[in-house]
Amino acid sequence: MNGKLRPIRFFLLVFLFVFFSSKVFAEYIPTASYKIDVKLDVKKKLISGQEKISFLNTSTKDLDTLYLHLFPNAFSSDSTIFVKESGYLKELMKKEEYQGYLKIKTVEDERGEVSYRLNETVMSISLPEPLEPGKKIELSCEFELKLPKISFRLGYDEDNFLLCEWFPKMAVLEQNGTWRNFPNHYMTEFFSDFGTYDVSITLPLKYVIDGTGYITAEKNNPDSTKTVSFHAEKVHDFAWAASPDFKVRKVNIDGVEVVFLFLPGDLYRFPRWVKGVEAVLKYCNSHFGKYPYKKLVVANSSIGLGGAMESPMFITMPPDLPFTPENVRLDEWIIIHELVHQWWYGIVASNEAEEAWLDEGMTTYTTRKIMENEYGIMGNIIDLWGVKISDENLTKLVYSTSAKVDPIVKPSWEFLSVASYGVNVYYKTSLVLDLLENLVGKEEMSSFLKEYYNQFQFKHPKTDDFKKLAEKVTNQNLDVFFKEWFYDTKTCDYEVKKIKSEQKGNSKNKKEKLYETTVEIRRNGDIMMPVEVLIELENGEKLKENWDGKDKWVKIKLETKAKIRSAILDPENKMVLDVNVNNNGLSTEPHHWSNFKFFSDYLFWMESCIQWMVDFF
Repeated sequence: MNGKLRPIRFFLLVFLFVFFSSKVFAEYIPTASYKIDVKLDVKKKLISGQEKISFLNTSTKDLDTLYLHLFPNAFSSDSTIFVKESGYLKELMKKEEYQGYLKIKTVEDERGEVSYRLNETVMSISLPEPLEPGKKIELSCEFELKLPKISFRLGYDEDNFLLCEWFPKMAVLEQNGTWRNFPNHYMTEFFSDFGTYDVSITLPLKYVIDGTGYITAEKNNPDSTKTVSFHAEKVHDFAWAASPDFKVRKVNIDGVEVVFLFLPGDLYRFPRWVKGVEAVLKYCNSHFGKYPYKKLVVANSSIGLGGAMESPMFITMPPDLPFTPENVRLDEWIIIHELVHQWWYGIVASNEAEEAWLDEGMTTYTTRKIMENEYGIMGNIIDLWGVKISDENLTKLVYSTSAKVDPIVKPSWEFLSVASYGVNVYYKTSLVLDLLENLVGKEEMSSFLKEYYNQFQFKHPKTDDFKKLAEKVTNQNLDVFFKEWFYDTKTCDYEVKKIKSEQKGNSKNKKEKLYETTVEIRRNGDIMMPVEVLIELENGEKLKENWDGKDKWVKIKLETKAKIRSAILDPENKMVLDVNVNNNGLSTEPHHWSNFKFFSDYLFWMESCIQWMVDFF
């Protein structure tokens, strides 16, 4: 070959390699896939079996150690990290029936047995040879799972079983070679890689079972058991429920087979659950992107304190709540929240342990949008006896209780308390996203969320990915916005401090009186925002004034033809994160701010009760 062409050929090969590599790596690549074969002993509450793991080193580093999560070991005693952080579980876990464990019997790779170490809920495996970037390893693991009586998302109650995060599962490996191998903290949700799951479960013939993925086979065995096989692709977990008492209902909704598993006495909830699924599929499919699977399971988890929980292609619903007539939409609210997780946890799979807002906050924000879309802005949760309570009411009230304690972006286990975690990760985040929507506009926010879902489905986006894409789509610099609202504990609080009107001296002898009207506004919070003021006069005239909100106070002075009656800040409710709305208005006439404060407190305590009952979703 002509020597002059060699450089051209070299650069052409480099270009083709980079171009096609970027195309290939932009596509979905299964990282951690599982073949699991287990048997459930319903009398001993024991699951035993084997799993084969196919793991791909997607990092740029050689690996000499692998890490796996053993989440059930969180229930192995009353002194685990999980139990100690929970508080309420400590006494419960002193009872043997509430204890469980995940015991590893053997671990092998292609060459034979490998050594491993256990540290409560984390297992480390030492490899005889480093695993190079782009290479796969096949592991075989024999294990035994002793199920606890259910207290939190995993276990049994009498003959009913709920299995979430129940098998040895690979930790997530970052591209730079860092493992996300944190222990199982009480406030830590789950984080796993995508892969293909082939799971076979043997259990008694009379049991009804369903879970993540599609049932591919069901074989009856000579010993009065059956083996049910599942297959799922592009998922990062496998969860299931089984009971001899399940009643099955199936509905096709927008091309998705939705399987409902009901325990006796709860079938009457079926129409409400169907309506909730319809609302979520309609809204999320059109506003973000299509649900990519053809099946979804909704399981009644009226077993112990299992509560409501999300897994890929599978959610659980809590026991029936007391006093839920048609216009008390707690069932709808909960099922909508759990199903929205399919988009922001199941498909866009962020690190929910260290950046929980990317799922829980996004889900809370989207839940409110759907509730408003289906049931209106006012009274979309409770509309009964003249009392109207909306998702927005509850969100703002709960947010105002712990707004200054922790920032949004923070590892879950570093939050001051469960309350602070819930307030900031769920409620503050949802309001910050409302504020972002007000800042960039509804159309731009809609375009951004569609692009976010499209670009990061089956991936693990981080806060910085969210911010950069938002800036790109909306063409705005969001540095200050994210610094103040996501990484700081600053709050927004503007107050109407004083209002008055004084008749002007040069107008006393005239038929038309003139007044100097003054509205004094204070900035009590740290965050500066533009403020709109609606001023109403005694003659009915309404005036709107604007202030940039930067100084600690301002006195707006106007010449008016009547005395001032009232002044209200933010009449269009754009400052959704004002921590004290009680000081946003002032009137010269008797008003009902104290009544509002009493009602606010009532709503907060009611929300706290609801939150306790559904076990923080």
